[in-house]
Amino acid sequence: MNPLGEKVESFRPMLGNVIAGFILGLLAGGAGIAALAFAVSTGVKHDFDMPFQDDNGPNWLGFILFAFIGVIFLGVGIGFTLYSRGLISVKVDLHENGLRIRGRRSLVDVKWSEVAKIQEVTI
Repeated sequence: MNPLGEKVESFRPMLGNVIAGFILGLLAGGAGIAALAFAVSTGVKHDFDMPFQDDNGPNWLGFILFAFIGVIFLGVGIGFTLYSRGLISVKVDLHENGLRIRGRRSLVDVKWSEVAKIQEVTI
């Protein structure tokens, strides 16, 4: 017998949200790779012999800026992709006496008697 009682309803993330997360992850990752490739190709083209700062032409300041932006976008892309992958397995079951949250490697039962406050957030 389930201590939470009979299941009333189940909720899952919308497939469109999961797909959007993967698309955003791929776009951000692609932008990061493009920025890194641009920085490295510019450096290779000039044998990494550039002034630190110059108004005309490539310089180390631009190289560092593009490389930094590339790493940030690549990290954001990886983060979006991993988060979206984790959303695939999330499921929330609403029961008479509480709720059950299922993740990829976790299962959490919450009884209504343990809940002090419920705050609805609408985005």
